[in-house]
Parts: sequence; C-alpha cells; structure tokens
Amino acid sequence: MQRAAVFASQIAGSMTWCILALKTFNYHRYISHHYKHAQNETPRFSSYVGCLFPISLSVTVPSGQSMGNSVSSAVTRLAADTFATLGVIRSSKVEDNPTMLSIDEQLRRAEAEEEESAHRIEQLEKEKQELADKAKKEQEKAQTVAQMVEELKKKKQQRLDNTRKEREAAQRAANIADELQEQIKRKEAEIKKILGAQKETEAKWKKGIRPVEWPSREEYEANKRRLYKEGKFHLAITGLSGSGKSSLVNAFRGIWDDEEGAAPTDIVETTSVVTPYPDPDPANPFIWFDVPGSGTISCPDWTYFNDQGLYIFDAIIILFNDCFSATDLAILQNCARYMIPAYIVRSKSDVHIDNLISKKRRSAGPKADPVKIAAEAQKEYLATTQKTVNILLGKNDPPLPIQKVYTVTRDALTFIVQRDSEGLQGCTVLDEHMLLRDVLQDAYWRRSEKSVPFQPMILNA
Repeated sequence: MQRAAVFASQIAGSMTWCILALKTFNYHRYISHHYKHAQNETPRFSSYVGCLFPISLSVTVPSGQSMGNSVSSAVTRLAADTFATLGVIRSSKVEDNPTMLSIDEQLRRAEAEEEESAHRIEQLEKEKQELADKAKKEQEKAQTVAQMVEELKKKKQQRLDNTRKEREAAQRAANIADELQEQIKRKEAEIKKILGAQKETEAKWKKGIRPVEWPSREEYEANKRRLYKEGKFHLAITGLSGSGKSSLVNAFRGIWDDEEGAAPTDIVETTSVVTPYPDPDPANPFIWFDVPGSGTISCPDWTYFNDQGLYIFDAIIILFNDCFSATDLAILQNCARYMIPAYIVRSKSDVHIDNLISKKRRSAGPKADPVKIAAEAQKEYLATTQKTVNILLGKNDPPLPIQKVYTVTRDALTFIVQRDSEGLQGCTVLDEHMLLRDVLQDAYWRRSEKSVPFQPMILNA
C-alpha cells in the first residue's frame, strides 16, 4: 500500500496536468458537445459510461486523505473523457481511410505520369526519325542541285543569272539540312537525360541507398483485400520479437492471455503474418492487429513498413521493451510520411520499476524508507525512458520530432478496459488511461463522420 500511495501521487500530478492541457484543445468542446448528443440519442451509451464512473484509485496515503481523493478524482475524470470519446465514436459513421485515399490519388498520378513519359519518349523517337529522313532527303537534294550548278557553269554566259538562282537554292537546301541536324541533336539530348535519370535510380538501388518507397498498385490492392474492412478502425501494434505485442493486443481488448480468443503469447515469436483480432464488444468498431516482429522477417527495416501493409492502418503503436530499434525509427518516419498517428509505448514497465527498486534497496541499506525508494525508482524510470528515446529520435537522419513515450503495464490496461476498479487498485498505474484516451480521440478526429472532413492530398516523398 505504501508503494501504491507513491505511485498514486505521481499519477495525480501527471493526470491533473493532462486534464488541464486537454481543456486548451479546441476539440475538447467538440467532443463535449457530441457527448451530450450521444447521451440523448443512445440510452445504452449513458449506462456504458455510468459503469466507468466507479473506477478510482482509492489509495490510503500515510500523509493524509486529500491525496487519495485527488488521485481518485483525476483518474475518474480522465477515464470519463476516454470513454466519452468511445461513445461518440460509436454514435458516428466511420469515413474512408484518409491515408488510403491519399495513396489512391498518388498511384493514379504516378500511373498518369508514367504513361505520359512513355508517350513522350515514343513521340520524340518518331520526331527524330522524321527529322532524320527529312535531313537525308534535303542532303540528297542539295547534292543534286550542286551537280546542276556545276553543269550550268559550262553553259553559255547568257544563262549566268539562272545559274546564280540555282546556287542560292542549293545554299538554302544546305542550311535547311544543317538546321534539321541540330534538331536531331536536341532530341537525342532530351532522350539521354530521361535515360540518365533511370540509370541513376538503378545505381542507387545497387549501392544500397534507401529510396523513398511507395507501394505498387498490385501491392496496395492485395493488402487492402487482406487487411482492410469497411466501417472499422484498424489499429496495429508493432515491435521487436518478445516486446509483448500479443499481450498488449489482449489488454486493449480487455481479455487475459489465457482466455479463449486471446492472441497467442510465448517467449518465442508466435506471429508470422499480420493477424487481426476484433474487439470482443461488437459495439466497439475496432480491429487490433498483431504485426510480426521485425527481427523474425528477412526484409530491410526501410521496406518493413510497406511489406507489412502498415499504410492501411488508422493508428500504429510502436512497442518496445528494452531497445528502441532502427525498424522502430523507420516506422515512425513512414507514419509521418503517410500522416498516420503513431504512439511510442514501453511495455513491462512494472517489471523495470521493480528491478530499479531492488537495486536501490541494496545500495541504500535496510534502514532506507521503502516509500521514498519506490518513488525515486519510478521517477528515474520515466525520465530515463523518455530521455533515451529523445536522443534516438534526434540522431535519426533526418531527425524525427520529439514525442511522448507512454509507459504501461499489461495488468493495469486490462483492468481499465474491463472497468474493474478493485483489480486496478493493486496495480502499478502509469500512462494507460492517457494512451487509451489519445488513441480513441485521434481515431475519432481522423475518420469519424462528425469530425473535420479529410481533404485527400498527394503525400510528399
């Protein structure tokens, strides 16, 4: 209970800050409006949210009752915001995936440009041949005229005027032939430039330079048929093998690893293909996807995103346990390019914090205050995790913007989704409420019919 009190005090500060920050966003008013609207239209929504309000962390803190009340109020309000957003999502129609609209438009333009380029080369070749034929004819004509001039020189003086005219005609023919030759050279230079760009691209591939890749039309359509389902939000969890992806999928669905329908978990990576897991509650329009760990697939990190079809997802959670990998950075970079919300999440945080506590107890001795040690361990873990990821984001080429790292535990997230306040009291609660709320709100704003309409655009390479 002493450790829980310390954790609760940390949560109270961070959760209260989040609630105040949320009030500064313009969409907070928007969600509040639709929350009231959803209450009037859907009686079930009211009872659903009502089930959430009992959730609290009623922890008895040695220093007084006020801190416990603050924690309970902060977590209850944050949880209410989270499931209020869920209710609004339920009451709204899911619009088309904006990234897929952008890719469709990108592919259409790319195909049109490719067709236009081929047509242009064909036209230039045709014009080149026509100019060559014309130049040959003009040269032959010039030679004929020159022969006639030489013959005319032998004729009488009275025909000198006519001879001069013929000579001028021969000169004009020669000038025309020279001009046609210049035009042929210009056409050849234009064709050479097009072919040079093609060879340069091929050379980069051979040298291993990472190009900006877009999926082909065939790849895009195949992944869409395999993974995409109309009217649903598609949420992917990626990460290295052993980072706890399957357990997090189960936690987001509110089920335990040993329950029927749970994503299989094991020490050895069990996921070999992208696997969908629908939300057990039919009222929730979510499909959670367990993506194979990058360490189990023979593909470069810069092709992993397209090879797995990650561009069809509405949000991507990048999960790591100990190490934040090059593939994780590549996924973040592609998410920015495709304008897909991405969340960096560190799993098994309770295990990491317990390890820090044990280490500090050994160095502090038996007389050390366990509550103080627990608080210091949690604070150090959160700060070190965020700092390490910030450094890696800054060292990427090009540098990636700094973003929050969510620290979570499987048990706490599962109890929150299950709305089990009693089970939650015995857990280490960190950023689970915030992560769930942010994912739901971003999904709502990105694809709900009641959100701001999305304008398809061509994504820059």
